[in-house]
Amino acid sequence: MNNESLMNNNESLMNDNESLINEFLASLNDKELIAYNIAKSHLGTLFSLDKSNAYLDWLNKHNTPITYASGGGPSGSGGSSGSGGTYVSNVTK
Repeated sequence: MNNESLMNNNESLMNDNESLINEFLASLNDKELIAYNIAKSHLGTLFSLDKSNAYLDWLNKHNTPITYASGGGPSGSGGSSGSGGTYVSNVTK
């Protein structure tokens, strides 16, 4: 694969993930949205929605693959690799 193809693929994956995150955020009720905003503001750059239990549970309920533009997922995410992305399974809290 050439560099241009890789860049286009990464951009597509980022857009897909952004779309999933927007769908997840739209599904939150008022209390969950307040909790999300508090976590985001208090943790700052340490906060990562794609590693949060609520988001991973939501993806699991929707049988949605997680795709990472960098080719690797977050460590300790509880996912297993497969073609087309990482599926979250048996996430423990």
